Amino acid sequence: MRSVGTLFFALIFVLTACGGTPFWLPKAHKIDIQQGNLLTGDQVNQVRPGLSREEVRSLLGEPVMNTGFGNDRWDYIYTRGEAGEHVKDSGLTVFFENDTVRDITHHAKPIEVGS
Repeated sequence: MRSVGTLFFALIFVLTACGGTPFWLPKAHKIDIQQGNLLTGDQVNQVRPGLSREEVRSLLGEPVMNTGFGNDRWDYIYTRGEAGEHVKDSGLTVFFENDTVRDITHHAKPIEVGS
């Protein structure tokens, strides 16, 4: 009986010493962490110089940040990543002049839904 117990503990030791996650254990669920405004390529492509603030708000929603640059700059930032993994980010800054879009700056490629 003692040799069976010793063999059992030796087997457990060898299996755990190999490293990695044992194949027989269930994997932990990792959630996607999302923050900010999800901007699709279609939404971003519709924003162009000459649009009013209300049209931009209708297309993209409220800006994420109120910056110290005044009311003539709206920042849309979105980050997404699986817990413990590299976070993908994208962003868009819309500049206004006389309440219409003057310029648009893309900080990264828009994240496509489902990617």
